[in-house]
Amino acid sequence: MLLALCAVAFAVVGTLNAVRGQSLIWVPDGVALYLNFFIREGEILRDLLGSVGQPDFAVPLYTFDGGYGSDLLALMAGCLNDPLNLISIFVSPEQSEYVFEALIFVRFYLAAVAFALYCLSKGNGKWPSLCGAICYILSGYVLFWGVLRHPNFINEAILLPLLFWGADKVFERKNPALLIVAMALQFMFSVYFSYMILIILLVYCLMKYIFSQRDKSFRDFIVLFTQFVLYLGIAALIAGMFVVPIVLMLTSMGRVGIEREIPLFETFWYYWRYASTLVGGAMSNRGLPLGIVPVTGVALLAVAGKAVDWRTRGPWLIGLALCFVGSLLPHFGSMMNGFGYPTDRWAVAYALCASYAVVLVIPALKAFSGRRWIAFGVVAALFGALVVSFALVEEYLPSAIMAALFVFTAFIAVIAGRSCSPGAVSAVLVSLAIAGASCSVPIMGGEFGAKDELDVYQERGNSYNAMNTVPLDRAFSIIDEGYRVDRREVYGTRNQSFAQGFMGADFYSSFYNQNVDDLRRALGIADNYSNFIFNGHDGRFVLESLMGARYFASASEVKGAVPEGYEKIADLGEGSDGALYALYENPLALPLAFVYETAVNEEDFQRLDMVRREELLAHACVIEGLSRGSDIDALAPSGVVDQKVTIESAEGALFSDGLVQVYKPGGEIILKAEGVGEAENFLVFDNLEFESMPLEERTELLKSASSDVPGEEIPQYTAWDELKWTPAVSANLTLEAAGVRRVATIVNSGHTGYGGKTDWAFNMGYSRKPVREFSVGFSACGSYSFDSLYVSSLPLEGVSSALEKLQEDNAVAVELGINAINLQVQAEPEAADNIRYVFLSVPYSPGWTATMDGKPAEIKKANIGFMAIEANGRAHDIRLEYCPPGLKAGLVCSATGIVLFATLIVGRALRARRRKGV
Repeated sequence: MLLALCAVAFAVVGTLNAVRGQSLIWVPDGVALYLNFFIREGEILRDLLGSVGQPDFAVPLYTFDGGYGSDLLALMAGCLNDPLNLISIFVSPEQSEYVFEALIFVRFYLAAVAFALYCLSKGNGKWPSLCGAICYILSGYVLFWGVLRHPNFINEAILLPLLFWGADKVFERKNPALLIVAMALQFMFSVYFSYMILIILLVYCLMKYIFSQRDKSFRDFIVLFTQFVLYLGIAALIAGMFVVPIVLMLTSMGRVGIEREIPLFETFWYYWRYASTLVGGAMSNRGLPLGIVPVTGVALLAVAGKAVDWRTRGPWLIGLALCFVGSLLPHFGSMMNGFGYPTDRWAVAYALCASYAVVLVIPALKAFSGRRWIAFGVVAALFGALVVSFALVEEYLPSAIMAALFVFTAFIAVIAGRSCSPGAVSAVLVSLAIAGASCSVPIMGGEFGAKDELDVYQERGNSYNAMNTVPLDRAFSIIDEGYRVDRREVYGTRNQSFAQGFMGADFYSSFYNQNVDDLRRALGIADNYSNFIFNGHDGRFVLESLMGARYFASASEVKGAVPEGYEKIADLGEGSDGALYALYENPLALPLAFVYETAVNEEDFQRLDMVRREELLAHACVIEGLSRGSDIDALAPSGVVDQKVTIESAEGALFSDGLVQVYKPGGEIILKAEGVGEAENFLVFDNLEFESMPLEERTELLKSASSDVPGEEIPQYTAWDELKWTPAVSANLTLEAAGVRRVATIVNSGHTGYGGKTDWAFNMGYSRKPVREFSVGFSACGSYSFDSLYVSSLPLEGVSSALEKLQEDNAVAVELGINAINLQVQAEPEAADNIRYVFLSVPYSPGWTATMDGKPAEIKKANIGFMAIEANGRAHDIRLEYCPPGLKAGLVCSATGIVLFATLIVGRALRARRRKGV
């Protein structure tokens, strides 16, 4: 019955997508991450199986196709370590979409099974347990965060009930195997979620201890606490091979622990629609919807009185109260997210508590007195009034629909609860829960919002093709595999290089190499505001050449789409997005490894401005901690020309020193500069920060500006509008110069993707004629402050000569292997004692080790984020090998944990046998 109901519920959830001809694969992450990684895992497993017993057998731990090169365990974290994904070995890439969707249902069903088993373990009836399980999997956490966005998030919904069940066993002095195995799986799935789950488990155990009838004492508490620490410690050890490398990667990322401004309270708008959110009639936080039946169950449990024993309902009411209060306070969401940005991904606990409330009250309804039913009616009426008020005031039909469904559910609960059996009540409530989900899913998808987010689900049957938007496979025969293929962010799906298996410069994953981000930040590369997403080099000629991007794919020949220095070599034809693509080549692009004859200290490099830093990279290798090195000024005279800008005009904005105040959406400023010909031009903002503009301030600026525009209508805002105002956390900048148009997004610390980036050098492309006019459009009203704003022009003649010299002096042959790189460095005639730096545009990581001519060699951090090895002018054979940092220690931890687990379980079994013998 549970399987059948889960199938019905899942079909209801996917109905709207099915009608639209869409899959359940969310374009931003489902295609670029989950399906992509699912397919690659299958390829890896098949390759491993086929190479067993071969001399070159090796487990791939590194890929040169993700970003500039990535650790596979980190890049595919959360997918590679999901046992369900092992089925990918049997699935062809073309059929992967359908199996992937089937696995979403499997997780959906397993979450229901886990919840039902937990309920049954506590002595609840089958029908109430079944009803609670359906409510659980139709919660906002499972639907929004799981089914409709991140399928692997459902794993947390599977494991949490099992962890609670395992904890109960420990309290009852039974076998701790379930707790240990479930927690080990949790650690394997996600270190990030494990942090949240451990906090939730701690609260559960404290509530259970407080409300238990055991003989409590300080000694008893310490013994029990020690047992839990031991068992959870064993679980962490078992998962050590995944935990240790991920923890090391996590702690190395600058995004973690970044300072954010977190308000004490949410906005009024958040609280105003909160009741509607809980029943699924509005979206404030994405995982908070509980559903009409769970909300009804919570109200019933709250007024149940003696109908449900206090020791039974007390812990759950306290848990619900904690979740309720926590959902109202941003700092709680921040704490649950490791003190990062506030999140509601902990709401799986809210869903479990509310769904279990349904399980508890169903068999108790007949014991409700008239006073209890009246109390429930009052509570339901007050809650319903909140939902109805929001629906009427905001004229929001979805909330009105959910309000009606909630009132109907409350009414049915009274009628059925007084006269029907628990089985009949459960059947009715299951039907209502599924009906409520059918109405709330479109709301979760944004169907009734300002943006129809359901349009971002992949067309059914086209997910595999969508991963390969740019048809590069048609040109692999003419692409030299030793070079990278670049493209701008607007072309194709993220992680396409990883999907198609070519070396690119695009990357998207929650775990990233901080050293790469450091370089991009140092140069102000403006293709993305986040730390963990990048795509190429924003068309910068020097970077494209130095990072081995010999090829560039473009969907059009619009001015500025293709960087300077690239010439068309092939038509690729139509991509899966319907656009026509072409391939371009840059003859000055250097290979993956080449030789620098000159080096400078990183400290000297950091003293330059962003564009001069880029120019320097064409002349010298930047080495961290270099005690000796060339004088920057003596290398080559800087050709960069900085130009002050003056304001020509402003529309919908006020410009002053260090500040642009935009009071009309789409406000624009026109800037004038002297201009430099034969150069790449950059519009540079130092410390650019955005702050949303309150309505009152905007109105005042509009009134002030309207005096110059007779008859201009000023928007009228009421006190109610002011109260509901929510500050924007992001804004788009539209920059134009000499026909080249760029759109970039900036965010402030209220945005989940904020990574502390405030320095930007927007590449406005190459121009033979001096560019003297620049325009900047602002999508959002607000204050845009900055320390400096200027135009920086980089003439390409000098850097082109430097790049030509690097090519002439280069003497490195590169061979890429599994977790290894082999370099053959040729001798430098008549300069055997000269110091050279063999630079490799592969991200620096402590996981790399090197030998030169069979002897250990030091890998230096070069050009901020990459690697170099110091060598003299003689010929050398260099080999670099990769092992994820912490993997060896993690394997030792896993082996130790497995031994301890086996010892514990066997020891318990032997003791039990001895007791039976006695």
